[in-house]
Order: sequence, then C-alpha cells, then structure tokens
Amino acid sequence: MGVMLKPQSPGTQRVMEVGPPNLIGWPPSAAGIKELFGKYGAEGRSSMHGYFDLISDSTFATCNSVSMALGLYALQPERRWLCVVALSSGLCNVAENFCIVRLADTYPDLDPMAVVWGPRLAQGKLVGVVVSLLAIVASGFLQWRGGDKGGKAA
Repeated sequence: MGVMLKPQSPGTQRVMEVGPPNLIGWPPSAAGIKELFGKYGAEGRSSMHGYFDLISDSTFATCNSVSMALGLYALQPERRWLCVVALSSGLCNVAENFCIVRLADTYPDLDPMAVVWGPRLAQGKLVGVVVSLLAIVASGFLQWRGGDKGGKAA
C-alpha cells in the first residue's frame, strides 16, 4: 500500500474505490452523474469537501498551473499569453472541483449548472495542460538547439 499524505476517512475511501469524476472521467449524461454520485453514498459525498483542504486537488491544481506559467514565462518571455493558458488550466481544475462539491451537496437533485459545467471545465483543464506542456517541451527543445533566442522569432 502507498504512503498517504493524510489519513483517509471512510467516505474518502469509498469515493476512491468508486473513482472521483475528475480521475475516472465524467459520465456523459445527467443520469450517469446522478448514478455515480449515488454510488458514493452519503458519507462519500460529504467527504468531497476535502477538495478544498490545505493538501488537496485544488492546492495541486494551483501549484501546478503557477509552475507551468512560470516555466513558460522563463522560456518564452515574449509570449506571455502562454502563461494565461497555463493559469487557465488551474482555474478550470479548481472550478471543476467546485462543481464536484456542488453536485455532492445537491444530490439527489443535482445542480443543473454543475452538471453542465463540470465536464466542460474538465475538458478545459485538459486542453490547458496539454497546450502548456507542449509549449514547454517545444520551447525547451528550441533553446537547447539554439534556434530560439529568448522567445523571439529568428
């Protein structure tokens, strides 16, 4: 068994057994989302407030997106808009977490806005991370090859 940063409550263990939507993927329909949140049980749904604890997915999202933005700024100082892409991935992740908590709080009458926005924010998070990582890798490669001088076109 792996090392845990903090002890898991029985509710959190249940959520991890079933799988949180931000790890297993969002169900394609409101009925699927309702079924998923039903599998968590009352204790599992109440444990979802942990998404906003000090050591949580939201903390990771913030640190990760800021790190990517700083890396992009260091590699591409002339293309600051890339930093916005990285920061938007963290914002989408935190907003997705808010939707998860909102759905847990409103079960069984799921908040329709959270049902709509949760999966979309997950897609935005993924696009932001992929674009940011591709830009970091490409920028690093170009600087290694000497083909990019401080983010300016040759």
